[in-house]
Amino acid sequence: EKESIESIKFNAPRNFQTQNRAIVKNDYERIITTENSDIQSVTAFGGEDAIPAVYGKVFIALKPVGALQSTANKKAKSRTSILDRTPLGVDPVMIDPVYTYIIPTVKVYYNRTVSSATTSEVESAALTAITNFSTNNIEQFDSRFRFSRFVRALDNLTVAEVLNTDASIKMQRKIIPLLSATQSISILFNNPIKESTIESTQFVFETFNCFLDDDGLGTVRVYRFDDTNAKVIQKSNIGTVNYTTGEIILSNFNIASFVGTQLQINAVPDSLDVTPAREQILIMQASDASVTAVSEFE
Repeated sequence: EKESIESIKFNAPRNFQTQNRAIVKNDYERIITTENSDIQSVTAFGGEDAIPAVYGKVFIALKPVGALQSTANKKAKSRTSILDRTPLGVDPVMIDPVYTYIIPTVKVYYNRTVSSATTSEVESAALTAITNFSTNNIEQFDSRFRFSRFVRALDNLTVAEVLNTDASIKMQRKIIPLLSATQSISILFNNPIKESTIESTQFVFETFNCFLDDDGLGTVRVYRFDDTNAKVIQKSNIGTVNYTTGEIILSNFNIASFVGTQLQINAVPDSLDVTPAREQILIMQASDASVTAVSEFE
């Protein structure tokens, strides 16, 4: 009996799986996660979806268990393993995840009448809830940050009766720019951002301690504070920001040093829900959070 069109559509993807070939996105993810117990999450996308587009390639990003990035050896082995199952003319390229940090500011109001918990105990419980929420809800490819679920997790603290939780978030990218070298840097948040919300940690620019901001019209600036603590624009145009796509481009960026091990760049998302794209992973760390507990009597 001739196979029906409906049957062909149903069976074809399963036949590809039986042949253990990597044809579509889910094939790469299935094969690599099945064969590597130390890989937590995998994503794959065609070069035509990359920024900028690169045709004839498929990009594969790996998130290992218990770490942010895979070793070079692990990526090489994964590429070799998938290579003979990739269609002819398609070059698999292993890449690292790009992490966007969700930085929460939280104020938890709790009922002191029915609880003996101290403010420090409530704050500690909230920090633990933040860590658990990140582990269980994001930290994987394609896992969206849902603001309402995040606030609900804080409302459900067991150490005290929570009356109300106020929360806000920023997105943050951490970069390591070259020092004393003119460079262009592209920072992709992949989510719309609010105007006049770009900020950064401190760096040395033209011998001054400086920071980044934006003018609300699409231009990124370098500013500093003078001896009277007044804000001074040191360079009125160091790059651009696309508020719709969330892309920041720093041009002719040349700094002597920066504070800490990474330069941190923040922006406030236009929506409280944040959606990752391609190799992007969202993550929250308790060490980045600002948490305050307030006791009230009811």
